[in-house]
Amino acid sequence: MGRIVILGFDGATFDLLDPWMEQGQLPHFARLVEEGSRAVLLSTVPPMSPQAWATFQTGVNPGKHGIYQFTESDLHIPTTPVTSFSLRVPPFWRFFSDAGWRVGIVNVFATYPPQPVNGFVIAGRNVPSGRPYMFPPNLFEEVRDRVGKYIVDVDPYHAERSLKNISEEGFLALLHRMVDTRIRTVRYLQETYSPDLLVVVFTVTDMVQHFFWHYLDPSHPAYPGPGETSAHTAILDIYRVLDGFVGEMVGQMEPSDMLMVVSDHGFGPWYKELNLNRWLIENGWMRLCSPNRPSRLLKDWAKRLLPRSLLRPLLRTYSQHRRRRSAYEEKPIEWTQTKAFAHGHYGNIYINLKGREPLGIVAPGEEYKQVRDAICRGLEEWINPATGQPAVKRAWRKEELYHGPYTDYAPDIVVEWADYAYVGSRATNYGEPIIHEVHCFYRNLIQSGSHRREGILLLKGAGVRSNYAGSVALLQDIAPTILYLGGQPVPSYMDGRVLTDLLEPQFVEDQPPQSVQMEPLGYPMTAGENLTPEESEEILERLKGLGYLE
Repeated sequence: MGRIVILGFDGATFDLLDPWMEQGQLPHFARLVEEGSRAVLLSTVPPMSPQAWATFQTGVNPGKHGIYQFTESDLHIPTTPVTSFSLRVPPFWRFFSDAGWRVGIVNVFATYPPQPVNGFVIAGRNVPSGRPYMFPPNLFEEVRDRVGKYIVDVDPYHAERSLKNISEEGFLALLHRMVDTRIRTVRYLQETYSPDLLVVVFTVTDMVQHFFWHYLDPSHPAYPGPGETSAHTAILDIYRVLDGFVGEMVGQMEPSDMLMVVSDHGFGPWYKELNLNRWLIENGWMRLCSPNRPSRLLKDWAKRLLPRSLLRPLLRTYSQHRRRRSAYEEKPIEWTQTKAFAHGHYGNIYINLKGREPLGIVAPGEEYKQVRDAICRGLEEWINPATGQPAVKRAWRKEELYHGPYTDYAPDIVVEWADYAYVGSRATNYGEPIIHEVHCFYRNLIQSGSHRREGILLLKGAGVRSNYAGSVALLQDIAPTILYLGGQPVPSYMDGRVLTDLLEPQFVEDQPPQSVQMEPLGYPMTAGENLTPEESEEILERLKGLGYLE
C-alpha cells in the first residue's frame, strides 16, 4: 500500500456536487466518481460537526468517544470548550503513527493542543490566540516563513479585525484567503515532509454554505433573484477552488496510493429556527425565573447609568464570574418547577433528574421514564406552524442512539428534525417565539443554510471499484476502512465496519479484514497543559459570537 490522502470538506453535499459535475463545472470531482466509488455518508444524530468529526476519527459512537457538542458534555462543571483531551478514544492516525507511518494532520476538530505524532499536526477549530497549535513546535515559524500567515478559521477571533460589520464581499475575500493559505500550506508540508498518511479538513465549504445558500436556491424566502455577482456564485467558486486541489491530489497519485474525500454532514436550506425551550415552556415542562432577579436588575442598571469606560471591565468581570459557574447555574430557569430543559445545538433535551442535577425534581426510575416518554410523544406530535407538517421526525432516547461509558453525558432526548430547514439550532433563545428568524452574528450576512445528515464519500485507488455507487455508509465506518486500506488490524471496540462493498471483490479476498482485540486506551495527554481559564474564556466568547453559546 502506498500513500493515503483523506480530504475532508465540511458540509459538502451531493445535492450540489452532482448537478455541477454534470454541467462540467467540477471536472476533477467528476473524475473521482468515474474512476472510483461513491456513497452517501450518513452523519451522526444530530449532524453536528464536533461529534461528527470525533466519530470520523475514532470509528466509535459518541457514547464511547465522549464528544457531543462544542463544549464538554458534563453540565456539572463550568462550560469548557472541547479539546484534544476531550477525546476518550485514540484517532485512527495514532495507530499509523505507532506503526512507523509518517503522519500529517491539518485542521481536524478536537486536535488542540496538538498531540505528538510521527509527523506533524496543525490543530483545527477551538484554538486560542497566541498559543502554539502546531506540532512539532517549530512548525509554526516554519510555515509562517515559507508560506505566510496561516488562518485557522474565519470567525470573530481568528480574523485580523472585528467581523461584526463585515460585508459579503469582505467575508468572501477572507474565506478565499483562508482556503488559499491552507492549500499552499499543505503543498509545502507534502514537499517537505512527504507524509504517508495525510488528513486535511476544509471548513470553508461549511462557512460559505451557511451564509450564501439563499443565492443559489430559488425556493428560499431570502432568494434575491438571479444574478452573476460574487455572492450568487460564492458557493460554486469555493467548490471550484477545491476541485482544483482535488485535481492536484489525483495527479500526484501512484498506482498504489489511495485518495478519500469525506464530509462530516451534508447541507440544505435553512428557513426558520424552532425554539425547543419555548416549546417546553408552553407544554408545562419548564418555567423561567422572574426577569426581575437582583443580578439581572443590577446588570440592567449598570448598562443604563455607567459610562462605557467603567462598564466594559465590569461586564468582563461579570462574564468571567458566570463562566466559572456550571452550565446549570448559567441558565435563567426556575429549577423547582422545571422537569426538562434544552441545552446545546440541534435538539438536545435533558430531564431535571433528582440525584444528577443540583435541583432535580424528577425521580429516577418510573417517573423519569414517564416524563421522558411523554415529552417524546409530544415532540413527535408537534406541528410546524410554518408548514402544517410534523416538526420532528423522531425523538430519540439516548440509549437508542448511543452506547458506551460516556452515554450518561448524552442528552436524555435527541431531536431528529423532520425538515432541517426548520431546526432548533440554539437552546438559549428562551424568550423568543416558538418559530422565529435565524440569528446571525454578522450584521450584513444572513444564515440561510443548515446541516443535513447526508454527507459525501468518494474513494479512488488500488483495489477500489470503478464508477461504482455503493450503499449508504456511516461516519463511524471511515476509521476502520482507512485502517484496513493501510494494512492495519481494526480494533475490536470500533463500531464501524470496513466498507468492502466499495472495493473489488478480489482485493478483499486477497486481503481479508483483520481484527484485533483491544480496549480503547484514550489519547495520551503528553502535549502540554490543557486550556488556561483565560484561553477557555476566549474560545467560549468566540463560540458565543458565532451563536453556539448563550
